[in-house]
Amino acid sequence: MISGNLGPHTLSVLLCQGNGTLREPLTVPVGRFPHYRAFGDWNGDGHLDLAVVAAGDDAVDVLLGDGTGQLRKVTSYPVGTNPHGLEAGDVNGDGHLDLIVSNRSSRDLHVLFGDGTGAFVAAPPIPVGQDIIALAAADLDEDSRLDLVLVSATSHVVILLRGDGQGRFAPFALQKAGE
Repeated sequence: MISGNLGPHTLSVLLCQGNGTLREPLTVPVGRFPHYRAFGDWNGDGHLDLAVVAAGDDAVDVLLGDGTGQLRKVTSYPVGTNPHGLEAGDVNGDGHLDLIVSNRSSRDLHVLFGDGTGAFVAAPPIPVGQDIIALAAADLDEDSRLDLVLVSATSHVVILLRGDGQGRFAPFALQKAGE
């Protein structure tokens, strides 16, 4: 289990002992106000890695795992203002996991393209015109390309974006939540 600790700006990693109890937490320093997380194997070593939103830094921190529960922060990527959502998926079809970040105050998305070594390359921001508080990635139209579902905090709308398989997105339609 991984918990973000907003005050000390750390993560607590609690590993299972195999008997229903947890070990003492491992503390991992990260950026300010860590909360939303995404998991994947960023560098292809077969170990689970982590990305975490550092909302106080308007950034995403990337941490590499070693398979024992230890995580090492390797870098931080600037994103938009007040990041809230974070999702991992291969949005450009190159076989490497990418990161998609929603930013409430700058009202945009940032896509970070993974290169398979643990590094990411930022694409230009995608304006969405809404304060997105959460997002999910899935193939909504069964075309083998990841699409996005975005949730606006104040407009109470769900925005569906169709992925083109190259890392770009265009609106499906705008629907009010509950309709």
